[in-house]
Amino acid sequence: NKEIVLAPTSDRISSTISGKVAFYQLTKAHRSIVSRVWGGVTRAMLRVYWISRLDGFGRKSSIALPAAIVGGSGIHIGSRVQIWRNARIEALESMSGRANIRIADGSVIQPYVHIGAVVSVSIGHYVLIASRVYISDHDHDFSNPSKPPDSNMLVAAAVSIGNYVWLGEGVIVLKGVHIGEHSVIGAGSVVTKSVPPYSVAVGAPARVIRRYDPLLEEWLPVVQQ
Repeated sequence: NKEIVLAPTSDRISSTISGKVAFYQLTKAHRSIVSRVWGGVTRAMLRVYWISRLDGFGRKSSIALPAAIVGGSGIHIGSRVQIWRNARIEALESMSGRANIRIADGSVIQPYVHIGAVVSVSIGHYVLIASRVYISDHDHDFSNPSKPPDSNMLVAAAVSIGNYVWLGEGVIVLKGVHIGEHSVIGAGSVVTKSVPPYSVAVGAPARVIRRYDPLLEEWLPVVQQ
């Protein structure tokens, strides 16, 4: 009779574990390759879709789903723009025709941002817009209280946001406002009037509290009148 020699229990366990680890690593690598390929296909399909719907959609830009995009023929998005999930961007029709929304190269729009235009909203290069920001070039005309607020009577004025602006969490930018380049709007602020370049504005309504001095290379407090 031939003798059967079994490996020590610890060796058998080690061998089994090593085999399972190798199988797991192989499976993980396979899933990673499939995930990357599928991700690339999905991005390519989405890109074709947005190019067909929008007035312009630059290289390496992305709009995460879900997203509510209305009036795509009036929306132009530059290159390397990132629009995160649950964005609501609306270029609405008015008596003067389709509104115009332009988002320049390199800007980042984080989740739950709402941009609405019946005239024009322009966002510059490398603008950072935090979550839950609201930007609108119009509001409802309530001069006649006998009419409901959704009666399509609107008051509108173009909005523009300069290059390298940072809008903090929950900022509201209202009609007719221009925010100058390199400015910062603090979280929760309501911007009802234009903000000069190189300014920090906070509050509701927002007011400028600091200005950048290029000679001193410092942000200096603004003396309130």
